[in-house]
Amino acid sequence: MDIKLKDILSCVKTWTTLRLDNKDNGERFYPSYSEITSYGDYYITEIEAAEDKLIVTIKEQI
Repeated sequence: MDIKLKDILSCVKTWTTLRLDNKDNGERFYPSYSEITSYGDYYITEIEAAEDKLIVTIKEQI
């Protein structure tokens, strides 16, 4: 099953820190909500909870 970032945004209600790791360009960043929604059509390849942050790895195409 292919899951897009926008599919989980409604499920994730709170987080201390959310980091997006973009596999396409190697970028790792801590986005604001508006930045997260601009990546909504990216596919999720991994989700990891580490210490006080949620790490979501995304890729534009699978």
